[in-house]
Amino acid sequence: MNSEPLQDDVIELRLDRPGGGADAVGRGDDGKVVFAGGGLPGELVRVRIDERRKRFDRGQVVEVLDASPDRRDPDCPMVDEGCGGCDLAHVRAPAQQQWRSHLVADALDRIARLDNRPPIRTGPLFLRTARTTVRLGIDRKGRLGHRQRRSNAVVAPIECGVLDPNLEALVRTVRVGSVADDDEVLVRWSVHDGRGYLVAPAAARVEIGEWSDRVEIHGPDAFGAGSGVELTELAGGRLWRVSAGSFFQAGPAVVDALVDVVDAMLDEHAGPLDTFVDAYGGIGIFAGTVGRRFGHRIVIESSPSSVADARHNLDADRVSFVETRVERWSPASADVVVADPARRGLGEAAVERLTATGATTLVLVSCDIGSMGRDVGLLSRAGWSLEDVVIVDAFVDTSHAEVVSRLGRAAL
Repeated sequence: MNSEPLQDDVIELRLDRPGGGADAVGRGDDGKVVFAGGGLPGELVRVRIDERRKRFDRGQVVEVLDASPDRRDPDCPMVDEGCGGCDLAHVRAPAQQQWRSHLVADALDRIARLDNRPPIRTGPLFLRTARTTVRLGIDRKGRLGHRQRRSNAVVAPIECGVLDPNLEALVRTVRVGSVADDDEVLVRWSVHDGRGYLVAPAAARVEIGEWSDRVEIHGPDAFGAGSGVELTELAGGRLWRVSAGSFFQAGPAVVDALVDVVDAMLDEHAGPLDTFVDAYGGIGIFAGTVGRRFGHRIVIESSPSSVADARHNLDADRVSFVETRVERWSPASADVVVADPARRGLGEAAVERLTATGATTLVLVSCDIGSMGRDVGLLSRAGWSLEDVVIVDAFVDTSHAEVVSRLGRAAL
């Protein structure tokens, strides 16, 4: 254990830059780096230190002595209640975009360690994501809510402008009994269907009031492939079956934005359009949209539920399905690869497999900025050159971003 026992020390310091995530960074009088949640670059603040480590301290701003012009009062009442979801709610929108761009640039410079890189482009700022899938905790009154920042404590009831209005109204109605402190509920709503489903812990008592005719209630068995717990959503210009055990983006608008960016990047591919690999293919989003310009498509996915959905969604298309982890896949020859890994990113083994396809264009869709930096570094050392980077700025008021990177290399 590297950290010292928690202390309730308060120090004064000037913050100078964004750090990891939503923390701003400064140095205490002793020269030690301090990560301060709730602060902005340029501000003079007082910070309560609640974690001490050998190389840095971490804490929370408790008083702003000299405020940045980029500071604002959060427009969501849940921020004052301690909700940890919108960690940049105190920052004006243009400065939020600059913050996320700084994090991406820092990851490419410091983690990927590129000698040179292209400019970072930022797509339009979403007004709201209209999230249609959410995992929520359960408070002691059985209400659903988000977690507090760096805590399992639940903030309820929800008044959340990030959620689709129907989803917000639904989760405010739900009551769940007989649960443990760390239990969660998955709630998914279809804008297209006007229906949803809820997956609760085993043996939990669930009440949903007037929503019973539009929302199905299920237990953990719903996550298995073939459970039949599913809905239909419209995104990327076509319909998709989305089962409870399958991943889907935060909402259909995010899918639309990602598909548009990836499609534009593939316009730059100058080689053949024979074979397309959709790595971490999920329910088939990229194979079923941008991949349709190719003669043959290969979807690689390890989740049985997602593979079943992909087979259903792409039934009429010319697609091969490989149910395995990418790092265990036996590479096939390809012209283009699109890889959309989970938060942990690709890793060395997956980079090796994807590079072995002989593809000359690889588009990486990253949902974590740090893993994006690691993956771009690994790909660079494997012979790929970073050609374009676009932030899909879909998560207003947060330090989170989807980052789409196009990499190329000469044909073998």
